Amino acid sequence: MRIVAAYSFNNGQQLIERDFVAELDEIKAAIAGVDAAAARNKESKERDRMGRILYKPGDLNRAFLQEQLYRQGWLHPRVAYKVGGQAMGYEHSGYIEADGIKNQLGLEVQFGKYAFLGWDILGKMPILASKGYIRAGVEVVPMKSLVGDMSSGIGHFEQIVGILELRGVTSKDIPVLILGIAPDLTETGQTLVLSLEDAKNEDMIDVQ
Repeated sequence: MRIVAAYSFNNGQQLIERDFVAELDEIKAAIAGVDAAAARNKESKERDRMGRILYKPGDLNRAFLQEQLYRQGWLHPRVAYKVGGQAMGYEHSGYIEADGIKNQLGLEVQFGKYAFLGWDILGKMPILASKGYIRAGVEVVPMKSLVGDMSSGIGHFEQIVGILELRGVTSKDIPVLILGIAPDLTETGQTLVLSLEDAKNEDMIDVQ
């Protein structure tokens, strides 16, 4: 796999490239170490993709995290929560789990439904930061070109960039670097780094 595009949310790129050089290098190396072809093994049962061999999100996730980063000391802690009590008549407990944390840099690898992209960046990461686990985060997501060869409903880089541009930054947000990945290189073989204006100019987002 290769990094095709990068997007800096709330100055995420600047902070991470300054304070988390080694951790970012490990993430980049892990992306390069994923054999995308080996994860293209799922036969689609969807009507509009019947019989096509698609990328399997679980295998991509495993190749990235279990087979690489967890062996390099990345952890995936859980933050427990509890709600309810006498007013509700029952109590519910659960937890939020990070995909990866190392030296206060958080990592989420998202090959799931589009709603989870926003949850990772705008929900989970701020919670982990408030509990002192992380100071900044990296979100690894597929490019739209890769999603075309996955099951329907998967979120992609271009989508989350548009959502973040519409929403803007609030005081609760932490610095996040979003990396869009795909099996192929860009035409120049270089990473495309996008700012808000770059994204608009590249027609990756359309804000009214």
